[in-house]
Amino acid sequence: DEDDEDEPKKKGEETFMDVELEFGGETVSANISVLPLLGVENESLGSLIMIEDISSEKRMKSTMSRYMDPGLADKLLDESEDDIMGGKESVGTVLFSDVRSFTTLTESLGATGTVSLLNEYFTVMVDCITGEGGMLDKFIGDAIMAIFGTPFAHDDDPDRGVRAAIKMMEDLYILNDARIKAGQLAIDHGMGVNTGMIVSGNIGSPKRMDYTVIGDGVNLAARLESACKQYGVRIIISEYTFESLKATYRTREIDKVIVKGKTQPVSIFEVL
Repeated sequence: DEDDEDEPKKKGEETFMDVELEFGGETVSANISVLPLLGVENESLGSLIMIEDISSEKRMKSTMSRYMDPGLADKLLDESEDDIMGGKESVGTVLFSDVRSFTTLTESLGATGTVSLLNEYFTVMVDCITGEGGMLDKFIGDAIMAIFGTPFAHDDDPDRGVRAAIKMMEDLYILNDARIKAGQLAIDHGMGVNTGMIVSGNIGSPKRMDYTVIGDGVNLAARLESACKQYGVRIIISEYTFESLKATYRTREIDKVIVKGKTQPVSIFEVL
């Protein structure tokens, strides 16, 4: 228990944050404030106890913290639900990654080994994403989709996406080194990063809603990830991401591709 230091206290007031209480066999999280009741002569008449149930907020923060940096989750909780969930169009940077030769891995590992491998791999990769302020959008089998720029934008979201991809590659080498020493199979993956217009919001049916992003910007990122196999590389970024970068990275232009909805071919670059 800790006192709330954000607001000045009245004399004799006590505040306890995030306390676990039990009511009828159910445990709830609550903030408790104890205030003195004083009469006209300033005599003590007793105490007033106020209990604020924060269980749902705590559950939501816990859930969101699995997908994004806890600081970002805090900021999201402070925003109006309509502002975040209602749907908005913005520029964002989308990252897709996908494990190579996954079918071969699953055949040699079996069901339990496959789940263990994915959990180990995803744990490392998600830390790279949230470390750059990105949001894990979803896991798609052995693939990862992550967003930089929504629900909150930074002025360097393309750089954050590229830095996350580079860090994912570096940390995969470290993970593989440990796996090989333990007599386990190494993991390889490819990544695609694109910057463009995306639509974000709570999308789904009344029974199952997910905060996610859609649009051509997302589709191109997925296509670039898939193209890694074709070009024998591990990180491909689009010219839209390349031109938006503030820092300098080791890159080389590898091709121009035709993109749905565009009349001119789009240049694609390998990040070395």
